[in-house]
Amino acid sequence: MATEAAEALMNATYEERCAWITKKKDEGNQLFKSNKLEEAIDAYMACLCGFDFKKAGATKQQQKDANTNLKVPVLNNMALCLMN
Repeated sequence: MATEAAEALMNATYEERCAWITKKKDEGNQLFKSNKLEEAIDAYMACLCGFDFKKAGATKQQQKDANTNLKVPVLNNMALCLMN
């Protein structure tokens, strides 16, 4: 998981990281809807591995926005998977 994120995001900008994380989150959501909970958790974990925005040169505000708009929903989705 972490290796996949590291390779995919090695030189990614803030916007590219957000897009990659969103894509992985959407994959997790589809897996959840298909009741493939373990696979969904793996997709959400991959998302979390992409949250190193300092390497992307993100501002503190961008990091805060990403945490609020991306990380919190991903963590909530993971928790929902674990509750089922």
